[in-house]
Amino acid sequence: MQTRTSVLFLTVFSLALLAGPASAFATPNFSGDWKLNVSKSEYGRMPAPESMDRKITHDDPNLQIVTTQS
Repeated sequence: MQTRTSVLFLTVFSLALLAGPASAFATPNFSGDWKLNVSKSEYGRMPAPESMDRKITHDDPNLQIVTTQS
């Protein structure tokens, strides 16, 4: 019984180790609505925008970015 438990543990542990690197090669998808956090941004001598929104549509290999800023 102990051998069966050891084999099961080793199998699960091995699969867990292999799952990490496999996810590192996944293609990122940046789609979504992105909003600028003005309080966490530095603009130096330039005036900061009141707001900035980006709508990103990522359908690999195409990437469309629409920016609205005021």
